[in-house]
Amino acid sequence: MINPFRKLIRGSRQARRGISAALSIQRMFLPPSTRATSGLAEKTDRTKRPAPGTFIDGSFTSRDGTLAYKLYTPEGSTRRKLPLVVMLHGCTQSAGDFAAGTAMNKVADEVGFLVLYPQQSLSANLTRCWNWHRPGDQKRGSGEPALVAALTRQTIETCNANSSRVYIAGISAGGAAAAIIAAAYPELYVAVGVHSGLPRGNVTTIRGALFAMRTGVDTTGHGRQREKTATFTYYRVPWRPRHRRSSREREWLSYRTESIQPSPDCCSP
Repeated sequence: MINPFRKLIRGSRQARRGISAALSIQRMFLPPSTRATSGLAEKTDRTKRPAPGTFIDGSFTSRDGTLAYKLYTPEGSTRRKLPLVVMLHGCTQSAGDFAAGTAMNKVADEVGFLVLYPQQSLSANLTRCWNWHRPGDQKRGSGEPALVAALTRQTIETCNANSSRVYIAGISAGGAAAAIIAAAYPELYVAVGVHSGLPRGNVTTIRGALFAMRTGVDTTGHGRQREKTATFTYYRVPWRPRHRRSSREREWLSYRTESIQPSPDCCSP
């Protein structure tokens, strides 16, 4: 039996060959630089790191919400993979306030790392506190932990950051949120710093948060309370393989607490 579609199939194959030949001839007349970069132009634009010394504003949206942020790129080489430090502000603060109060951009220039400042929205919290006391914002894969982690991953890709040297730190409510996020994503953050914040515990309500801020937070689940954090604390995230730190990185990790002390009116959780 004769296949009635054979001629159509044969004709379509010949047409494809003709189109391919035409495209090949067209490429022959393109300048060499155009031929080499035409296929990579879109990818290069999408992954270009901001210029050194720039402090840019941005907005990030995922299925868990939207976050405004500020990103500082330090002075220096644009070719090497830089560490990334994520900084979470306290209540009533903005990303710009936290950057100015901590002078972390200046430290970034001295040591050499990117600084990402996510900013809580007024729609999520009227006082711009991170909602660390809500169960939906205390676990992996949902709420603010998932949103901040997704923003961190995008920044790593966009800025070509060193994915094995990513840190998160925060003050007050931002410190409590940083501890939760680091524990939820130990494969992403190598260490966490908490200033004037609470350790990760069993707080699930606003009333429980207020009580914990006055007396401490129960991290054991057996009613025993623990003294709340009153100074800057640096500790490693569990289950993350160690890496060799440079002398400049060790210098930053031992940076004096006084150099990042905020103003007294910005420390309320």
